[in-house]
Amino acid sequence: MIVFEDEYDWQSSGTIKTKIPAGVAVCDGFDSAALWIESTGPVTLSFTDASVLSVDAGLPVDNSLTVAELKSICTQLSLSTSGLKADLLARVQEATS
Repeated sequence: MIVFEDEYDWQSSGTIKTKIPAGVAVCDGFDSAALWIESTGPVTLSFTDASVLSVDAGLPVDNSLTVAELKSICTQLSLSTSGLKADLLARVQEATS
């Protein structure tokens, strides 16, 4: 897990550029709940009025992801965000395999 501390003014919005491993990145405090990272490399993450910023990266696409996280990844990949969790998971798995 990557935790960002002290170097940012938490009362404002902004972006952080960091290297994140490939896979699912679950983001806490950022504008996106989760992202699909195709290959390891620098990623720019946006935040607004966050008190804690962290990223848990390199995760698999599996049932441990929440509906909000799956919808965030679906939006990023231009996939439909409708349906049950199983539908969202199947879409993301198909698109990222």
